[in-house]
Amino acid sequence: MNARNVLRVLLLSLMSIHCSALCQGQVDFRRADANGDEQIDISDAKCIHNYLFAGGPSPGSRDSADADDDGSITISDGDFILQYLFVGGPQPPLPFPGVGPDLTADGLGSTTYPSNMVGQGSSLGFNGPSQVVAPAGSGVQVPVSVVLTAQGHVQAWSVGVQAPGNGSLADATTQGTVGADVNDILPGLRNGGFEITQSAPGGVVSAVDLSSGWQQIVLPDGTSNTVLNLVLEGTAPSAGSSEIWGLQFSDGIRGSGQPVQNIVSVGGRSFVPAIESYHVEVIGIPEPSTLVLGAIGLLLLGTVGWRRRIRA
Repeated sequence: MNARNVLRVLLLSLMSIHCSALCQGQVDFRRADANGDEQIDISDAKCIHNYLFAGGPSPGSRDSADADDDGSITISDGDFILQYLFVGGPQPPLPFPGVGPDLTADGLGSTTYPSNMVGQGSSLGFNGPSQVVAPAGSGVQVPVSVVLTAQGHVQAWSVGVQAPGNGSLADATTQGTVGADVNDILPGLRNGGFEITQSAPGGVVSAVDLSSGWQQIVLPDGTSNTVLNLVLEGTAPSAGSSEIWGLQFSDGIRGSGQPVQNIVSVGGRSFVPAIESYHVEVIGIPEPSTLVLGAIGLLLLGTVGWRRRIRA
């Protein structure tokens, strides 16, 4: 072997050793999946905020937490995820939506992926009347609240609600709930953070992050909190008949961003809540004018009968 070939072999060997040193411990990952649960949701933004500002654990895949792929983990990565999920922001750079190696040279690295699977915790339900009586053919509006019962210290959530069958969703707002900002006319708990509530084909979606940065706001463990106010509306059925209107939580409803999942975030981890549906019986009665005329008729009949008895 001549000197040139010997030098070539040595160079290749050195490159191989250098690559092994760089790649040792590196694993494939999915960009923006900061908590490593193999899905992108509001908890990934909270995972980044907790790591940066509240002493939360370092993501197993720091490259995953670098959602915008600028080579560092900052508050802008959490904001990037929220914008992508809920307001139609750009999708994360590669590797995304599948897993793969980091194509950008930086000092972050990925050692564990996936690392933090989705769990079960908290519950979502509805609070509203069980029965409504209204004149036949009249418009009916039924106020209903979405209630989140916290298991652990809940920091954020996203919900999707639809009205199958009779009745439709006419309004959805966080005003008057814990998701409202502390500076709103009807103040809530949220201070800064993030909130979006939208009508969407097939229902409504809402996402709330109670705080970002150094301030950490949570729903206390075991408390029940109104997180969304809804109006279910429709037309009362014919007199003497009734209809069942309802609401249910549904994954995959899409507003201006990505399909929304019913997720509760605790400590930057995603928890799938137990869910309940809601039903209200809407009963139709005669029009008020018919009732009034009927009452007058009965009164007249009674008066005539009384006069007859007097004359007798």
